[in-house]
Amino acid sequence: MFEKLTKIAKPQLRQVLSHSFNTELFDGTLHSDNFRFFLANDAIYLRGYARLLNIIANRLDQPEHKSIFSKFSSETIETELLIHRTFEVEKLSTPCGSITEYLAHLDEHVNHSPISVGIASVLPCFWLYRELGKHAAIAQTNETHPYKLWVETYASPEFYEATELAIKTFDEIADIKYEQQTINTFLTSVEHEIAFWEESYSFYPRIYRFK
Repeated sequence: MFEKLTKIAKPQLRQVLSHSFNTELFDGTLHSDNFRFFLANDAIYLRGYARLLNIIANRLDQPEHKSIFSKFSSETIETELLIHRTFEVEKLSTPCGSITEYLAHLDEHVNHSPISVGIASVLPCFWLYRELGKHAAIAQTNETHPYKLWVETYASPEFYEATELAIKTFDEIADIKYEQQTINTFLTSVEHEIAFWEESYSFYPRIYRFK
């Protein structure tokens, strides 16, 4: 079913790949304040995301599937700690509006929708960053790139393999009975991802002031 989801989401993927936040991030010209805003909010998102991945693990029936999502949860926390310590991320008490809405959407489906729909809700975070990573090869080769570590995380073979494993697990348990709900939930998560990039790029100067 995942292949069908990505075919439907092709217009949104093009929007993601061409978004000014991402193009400037990968060519190294993104303003540092916008990146700091993004990371500060992303730190909150990743902690919530790790918690939700663990809930998925607990809801799954197959021991292999449980192990996969439990590992995803712990690796998300490890990645958050590594990257955000490296970039000295500011701590926020509450996230921006787009992250608040995104986490609420994920929480609803991970906890209350059929488990295959719950997994579909978290897949865009894997899929979109993998696709961004594919477009970041040039940035990886530049040692002076200010966001090299961030870019390389999503361009790495390890992240690619994790994404493929998440997709494989989803396809193994996807239920055609919930196909339309799965499609709607997946697309809504994609839109939340886009909203976060948009807010990070467009609204930072009017909302936050970091010292």
